[in-house]
Amino acid sequence: FANTFGGTSPIGERPLYFRQHIRWNFAIGECLIGESLIGESLIGEHTATRSYPQTIDKQNATFDIIQQMLKHKQIRASHSQYSAPVLLIKKHDGSYRFILDYRKLNNITIQDNYPLPNLEQAIQIVGGHQYYTKLDLRSGYFQIPIREEDKHKTAFITVHELYEFNVLAQSLKNRPPSFQRIMSNLLLPCKKFCLVFLDDILIYSDSFAQHLDHLNQVLAILNKYNFQLNPQKYEVAKTSIDYLGHTISNQGIKLLQERIDKILAIPQPTTLNQANAFIGAIGWVGG
Repeated sequence: FANTFGGTSPIGERPLYFRQHIRWNFAIGECLIGESLIGESLIGEHTATRSYPQTIDKQNATFDIIQQMLKHKQIRASHSQYSAPVLLIKKHDGSYRFILDYRKLNNITIQDNYPLPNLEQAIQIVGGHQYYTKLDLRSGYFQIPIREEDKHKTAFITVHELYEFNVLAQSLKNRPPSFQRIMSNLLLPCKKFCLVFLDDILIYSDSFAQHLDHLNQVLAILNKYNFQLNPQKYEVAKTSIDYLGHTISNQGIKLLQERIDKILAIPQPTTLNQANAFIGAIGWVGG
């Protein structure tokens, strides 16, 4: 807790006291993901697609990723008549991003229109309070189970094997709205002091005692439904906190400077496409 209870936290000198008043539900070390006890996601029908060719390096990387997902029970071997191909995209650090090409599945999946929070409006509400806590679900989407009769529709194919997901897979069309619906309904009793945007949770209060109570209520609900938090990505009882591109405090809200700098660094547009891109960037900063 050394990094968490410093800075602008009023409990920097009292970690033991605080831990005695809060029930933690953090995922430490090796754990199973996809064990939450709430919500399921519905998926449509689609057709099979052959696997994409891969280099030996990518085949080895795919194998390693698959073994980790099997270990955590996120996927299982499949006998489905469906299949979606796997893509590996190399990241800056040399590792690979595992992507599933669910375009055929998504094209025939009925859109879930559950709304994501309007961040511009939501951020205005949370400014001006005394204490803030930010929580992050560990691999949040992978904690949502897929309905048993729909699992075979998520089947994906590698060079050597066919698998299907037990949990809400990346690249599924309805992944964000399904997840938001579950989290919003789950934490509805805490709506007056808790903002939920997908797997990011912000708790805000006007006194330290009130904040302890609010935090306990949120953690009790997450614990009841077996949701796990990321121990590397949380801040507790701060008087100022960065959340979704804004700095929030009792003084109000302001954009993070890095977001402003990115806009200032955009060259003056000279074409229609560049102007549209600039307008899009301005909208992103305002969002």
